[in-house]
Amino acid sequence: MADSKTDIIREDYLKRHREASARDHAKHIDARRKKKREYQQAHREKMLETSIAWNKENYSKVKCASRKHQAKIRAIKRKSIVLLNKLEKQFIDGIYRDCSRLNEIFGMQVFEIDHTIPMTKGGLHSPNNLQIVPKSWNRSKHNSHSNRWEVPYGG
Repeated sequence: MADSKTDIIREDYLKRHREASARDHAKHIDARRKKKREYQQAHREKMLETSIAWNKENYSKVKCASRKHQAKIRAIKRKSIVLLNKLEKQFIDGIYRDCSRLNEIFGMQVFEIDHTIPMTKGGLHSPNNLQIVPKSWNRSKHNSHSNRWEVPYGG
């Protein structure tokens, strides 16, 4: 009998303790958010300058992340996204990174990522369906299903 009373008291104590901790945590989060907003408002120009400088220094990272994110959103909307393992995700990241580096070398967007089988025609956003191709070729191909792009040799 004593054990059950002790258990009830312990459970009641733990319940009150968890509720109090949750309230305190919520207060601290609100206080931190308020301080963060105040800091951002007070240092808005400095933060903007820092952000712009970082984006300029890391142009390829910014572009790569932006294009990859846009492709992922399109794939989700078209329900053509597949579950990828870590290696496949890294491979896709590498494809987007390489494309950004190529465009950086040329100083303009000359290359794009192409889905060999268009997502609108059942292709998936997976490593074996992606390729880096010239922008002009990709735009002329538009939405048609085609083979992989091969470098034309002048001969």
